[in-house]
Amino acid sequence: MSTATTLYIRQTSAGKGKHAILLTLRRPGQPDLEGEATIKFSLSDQERADAGRAANGQAWLPGKVQQYEEAIRHCQRIEDTTEEAINHHNLGHAFMQIPAIRDLDAAEAAYRRSFALHDPSDALGRSRCIKQIGMVPSRLRASCFAISSPSRFRDPNVMLHPPSALT
Repeated sequence: MSTATTLYIRQTSAGKGKHAILLTLRRPGQPDLEGEATIKFSLSDQERADAGRAANGQAWLPGKVQQYEEAIRHCQRIEDTTEEAINHHNLGHAFMQIPAIRDLDAAEAAYRRSFALHDPSDALGRSRCIKQIGMVPSRLRASCFAISSPSRFRDPNVMLHPPSALT
């Protein structure tokens, strides 16, 4: 039998960035002490500040894409779907706003992933995603007007999607 005091930690369940654990403190010659706790993992204050600045259109640098992807992987590892949804949303903004890396398909995919991760009761978060998904075709339309194309594509009255797409 060990003569050292030992703390045993067992994870009982996990989800949404919170992890329930059971603690057992074993001390030689004394009864065990047991307790429960919840550990919450989240992004640091600096990571939150960076995400906030990016969401407000500041510091749009291509390097931010790698930071968002890293933050998404971190959120997935700790099962924090709320923060993961925010990072997917910000990644969608990066793909829509940074001309050097503009990828409207990737932007739409990021917004759709963000929508799927938002809690169904989070109407505000989900509605922001829906709005951004709807903005992707308008960004495509604006891009078509900016390039050299037949004049029929420059007519602002020409719809690039069928009316049935707007339901």
